[in-house]
Amino acid sequence: MKVLSLLLGLTLTLSALAGGESFVTNGPITSLGRLDSVAQISEQPPVRPFDVRHWRTSQGSQVIFVHAGDVPMLDLRLIFNAGSARDGQHPGLASTTSLMLFEGSRNKSAEQIARDFENLGAQYSSSSARDMALVDLRTLSDPHYLDPAVDEFIDVVAHPAFRAADYARVHDQQMIGLKQQEQSPEAQASRLFYSHLYGDHPYATPPHGTLASLRDLRPQDLQTFFSQEYRAANAVIALVGDISEAQAHAISEKLSAALPQGPAAPPLPAVPALLQAQNIHLEFPSEQTHILMGTVGVSRQDPQYEALRVGNNILGGGDFSSLLMREIRVKRGLSYSAGSYFLPMQVAGPFIVSMQTRNDQTAAALGVARDILAQFLRQGPSSSELQETKNHIIGGYPLSLASNYSILGSLGVIAFYGLPYDYLEHYPQRIAAITADDVRHAFAAHVDLAHLLIVTVGQDAPAPHP
Repeated sequence: MKVLSLLLGLTLTLSALAGGESFVTNGPITSLGRLDSVAQISEQPPVRPFDVRHWRTSQGSQVIFVHAGDVPMLDLRLIFNAGSARDGQHPGLASTTSLMLFEGSRNKSAEQIARDFENLGAQYSSSSARDMALVDLRTLSDPHYLDPAVDEFIDVVAHPAFRAADYARVHDQQMIGLKQQEQSPEAQASRLFYSHLYGDHPYATPPHGTLASLRDLRPQDLQTFFSQEYRAANAVIALVGDISEAQAHAISEKLSAALPQGPAAPPLPAVPALLQAQNIHLEFPSEQTHILMGTVGVSRQDPQYEALRVGNNILGGGDFSSLLMREIRVKRGLSYSAGSYFLPMQVAGPFIVSMQTRNDQTAAALGVARDILAQFLRQGPSSSELQETKNHIIGGYPLSLASNYSILGSLGVIAFYGLPYDYLEHYPQRIAAITADDVRHAFAAHVDLAHLLIVTVGQDAPAPHP
């Protein structure tokens, strides 16, 4: 009987993981998407109850599991503390290792691996970003398909071959991608922003690497990185689906035992605050100037993150009703889009305001954006803005957890960032309790208008705004 292919998303469910951060991905899996915007509703739908189980394997992997029997499937995610922040002196090492995972195991080629998963109706992917590397599997929960799919997944994830011929093919593709990025003002703006915001901190490392760093990489470098960073003690195993807790224990133990052994990665260093404002401009032959303005933001564990998220939805994280869109695009026509976001990570990720504008309007757009941010820092949200935003977030929350895959992403956030295990059930109450003072205090603590980094990539550098 022909087994239908299964779809699995690569983007992460919560903005805590995504937040504008791009993932270097490998695999045939397509995104199921996420409902970030729903119409305001007067009655809140009930939050799906979650019986979150958690434990550690004998080898030290953290496991988080939710039984979901509505669909006869299992979603499994491995999260390694092995993102580009662990690249050291080899930018691009983490992303290349992730891309190579399914390019061949000790016994099989990439083509054989793909064919085996297809015959089982299972799908897989690997991806990486600054904080982490992800490896996903989706399979039917019928033991006839589940057991061989899990065995195949374990063999591939635990024993990648990193063969020279496979590496050469992936390496050529990466070099083409980096050369294309050199022609992208958006990519150049992001590179400059992170390098100047983080300086010597590991978050400054470009996740895709550089042309020079990739030329120096060798397959042995990938094998060394894998052996050191893809360890059982450095992994979170998240499972959601139609299996029993006993099965989840057995799968996680088998997977953990197959991975390299050794200690977990050490904590990342704290991020120093910006000591002064910076204006960085790159001349680029484009009709529009790409603008990034921001500063050091928050870690995912920061108790003020949820207040910042609510406030940012009003400032620039929402739709056309956000302040930045309304003032910059709708009223003045200075940019097609304008927005802002916090990207919380293991240690303080960035706060970013982004927009693109015609080269001769750069100074005007920057001035308006800075004025809006200054006004929001002084006044905070109005009572109506705050209530409407909280209703929007709370009303859409149950829908954002409607699929097993979205739950999987949320469990990964909880376990990787050390959030409470009852986080999902109490999230609406925490959002409902946020006040305008909470938002003002949170922004005052984390956004210093006097110490902003402004990056512009386009033609003709704008004069610094006073």
